[in-house]
Amino acid sequence: MNKEGAAYAATLDAQRYDVEVTWFELEGVNLKLAENTFYTPDFGVMLVDGALEVHEVKEFWQDDARKKDQNRG
Repeated sequence: MNKEGAAYAATLDAQRYDVEVTWFELEGVNLKLAENTFYTPDFGVMLVDGALEVHEVKEFWQDDARKKDQNRG
């Protein structure tokens, strides 16, 4: 885990004690976007209301990630 990821994990841990987050895990969710195309966000996060979120913490964009992001819009 890089520095930004570790800092974000500490933020999520603090939110868990503030009763906002019930669970989070580094790369805890893997999504299938298309045939042979998967996306694993940095964190899977479950809120106290049961909503599941994915959180991305990036230092920089790699070319393939930038192209995937541009194609979403």
